[in-house]
Amino acid sequence: MLSRMAWWLTSFWSPFWRFLVWGNSKSEGFKKVLTLIVAVGAPYIASTWESPAYLYLYAFHREIISTPVRFGVLISAVITIIWIILAAGRALELTGIPKLKVSKSLKDDQDFFRMYMVSEKKDFETTVWLMGVYNADGKSLLPGRFPLELEGTHKPGESSISLRKGIPASVVVAEIRRSNTGQVSVLFGRGAKHHCAIIFSRGKSVYFHLNVDYSPLAPIERWFRFERIDEAEFKAYSVDTPPFTPQAIL
Repeated sequence: MLSRMAWWLTSFWSPFWRFLVWGNSKSEGFKKVLTLIVAVGAPYIASTWESPAYLYLYAFHREIISTPVRFGVLISAVITIIWIILAAGRALELTGIPKLKVSKSLKDDQDFFRMYMVSEKKDFETTVWLMGVYNADGKSLLPGRFPLELEGTHKPGESSISLRKGIPASVVVAEIRRSNTGQVSVLFGRGAKHHCAIIFSRGKSVYFHLNVDYSPLAPIERWFRFERIDEAEFKAYSVDTPPFTPQAIL
């Protein structure tokens, strides 16, 4: 119970400070701090807001607050409270979302290339999409076929991946299909409902672009390069970013 509460507080605290002040980068954090200083400080010091005001609150048949205030100070306090409430609300929205670890490499499992994932602290439901396949020039192969929902391992036709806390699971990204003699093979993209043959010659490479649903956060992106070693064999490699801008999204 205590460990779960500590995890909840940790998962709240980090996004709260990020939305309140830090931002997602140094430049964004600087802009947030500058905006906060201007929004809160300007009403406090501006001479036009130095007129006095009186704050009075009466409830439960008694006086709760009765004090003179500067109007500028009151406006600054209201802005600060609204800023904090917005940051806390956004942090609460994200609290409890588990950390999703997605492998940056594919496991070659008897002619099946699988990508593994694990959800920490909590169960999580996700879907992995094959967004496109591109040649080395960034040209889309088989346009109109993507995106494809990938199939869960040992779950034919199912694309919804139910991750149990701390237990790795995988999707099938691609499959090698061999001829009867085993001397010739074809690489297939493995959608849950459709399989696409990816035709390319020996010594050439194609790039698979994957998105893992991580709602309400942005999807987790992965790129993999498949190289045709010879007429029967393929190898998969991890790629941080492709060496091109995909023409399909230009």
